[in-house]
Amino acid sequence: MSDPRSRLLGSSTKSRLAQGRRFHHRCGPDHRDPVLSPITIGPGGVVATTDVVPTIAIRFFPFVLKGRTHRHAGPTIDLNVRRRRTTTRCPVGTNYDSEGSGPLRSVFIPKSNGKLRRLGIPTMKDRATQALYAMALLPVAEATADPHSYGFRPKRGVADAIAQCHINLSQKNRATWVLEGDIKACFDKIDHQWLLDQIPMDHKVLSQWLKAGYLEKGTLFPTEAGTPQGGIISPILANMALDEIQEMLASTVPKGSKVNFVRYADDFICTGINEEILQRTVKPAIETFLRERGLMRSQEKTKITHIEEGFDFLGYNLKKFGEKMLIKPATGKIKHHRLKLKTICRQLRFRKTFQVIAALNRVQRGWGNFYRNCCASKVFSQINHDLFQMVKRELKRRHSKKSGKWIRRTYFKTIGNDHWILAGKERREDQERTHYLFQLGRLPIRRHVKFLMAAHPFDPTFNKYIRKRKAMNMANRLKESHLKGRTLTKWTRSKNTAGSL
Repeated sequence: MSDPRSRLLGSSTKSRLAQGRRFHHRCGPDHRDPVLSPITIGPGGVVATTDVVPTIAIRFFPFVLKGRTHRHAGPTIDLNVRRRRTTTRCPVGTNYDSEGSGPLRSVFIPKSNGKLRRLGIPTMKDRATQALYAMALLPVAEATADPHSYGFRPKRGVADAIAQCHINLSQKNRATWVLEGDIKACFDKIDHQWLLDQIPMDHKVLSQWLKAGYLEKGTLFPTEAGTPQGGIISPILANMALDEIQEMLASTVPKGSKVNFVRYADDFICTGINEEILQRTVKPAIETFLRERGLMRSQEKTKITHIEEGFDFLGYNLKKFGEKMLIKPATGKIKHHRLKLKTICRQLRFRKTFQVIAALNRVQRGWGNFYRNCCASKVFSQINHDLFQMVKRELKRRHSKKSGKWIRRTYFKTIGNDHWILAGKERREDQERTHYLFQLGRLPIRRHVKFLMAAHPFDPTFNKYIRKRKAMNMANRLKESHLKGRTLTKWTRSKNTAGSL
């Protein structure tokens, strides 16, 4: 008999959840139909009780949390729990309360500034349990989220945050000063007691996750604050801790100050009509808000800038030239991308050409799709030219005794008006296919349509809007299908099976 934990999380769970349908996770061989007992999230409520194995049913009602109706009143969830006639208390089939949560495994990854970031990886059992609780907590977090919070939220992302920045700063009568901010060690410093008091879920289970400790070089260290960055439910907890900051600013600053707040995870910007309102009112208010949650802003990453000087946010550079605002890829990101392309091109010295082309295409296409919603045409063309020079230089080094014409005939093909397209053949047995280098300069700019601010991905009333956006994105991909055809051709029969370029 298969492990009931393997059937906990299905691939269609999120799609069913988004459609607002009732869905069931059966945790064990007993598939009888006992009576369902409803549990509603409210003051001191729980997401899933510990004495049952939950079978979650999603229903949508006007949302009430902490004894009051939230100002973004919208759909929430009602949990129906299927009780089992056993003593099992853990959603994954074990006595979770008695065993507790296992310690985290510390993993260090490099940061962009050269420092190391410590991740806490939970055990497989804890990750499965966190995923189950996260599915129930996410609709609640969406119903209470700030309108202009875009990090770690379904259907929203970096492009939406940049689009909102453009709305706040582009027009003539908009704010001209910007406060750039970052929360110092956001995941590592969140106060545990605040989470236990404010997060509407089982406090005992949440406390076990937060107090699990972490292992580093065989030594167990306690966790006095913060939520592990490697945890599945950690982004939801961090977002819920930082929500309501917009409401706080709206009640603190005077009217007409043009204060607009945009946040992506722990990075944020706040606009203002002048430097004084940001320095004397907004900064102290944000510091007080963060201090209540055990957090503080990063001093070295916080500064006030005029929009004509420009500022970097989420990898983009936003700057106003007179009455026109331009959004471009940040200079640091361009340099980092060039360095990455250079590193991959050096592999032409010892790897097959089609393998290098495949690696370059992945990087080029991903970078281009991320920045194609801004003014990046000139940047794309320049990077395309720089990549051609890198490839040409490495090929000359690879074949130092061959002429330029021989290299041209052997490695480059002509497609349409492009006469210098790097190509490499991949051969397997009696078949072959040709890889072509992706031309970043030909990637068209496509403006991003911002996700509707009031749209709730778990509310069935917005299903039509979400399907319309999905159809629009699919139509845009079909229009650009010819670009994929230039990248990789289908397998074809080949009489010559000797080697590859």
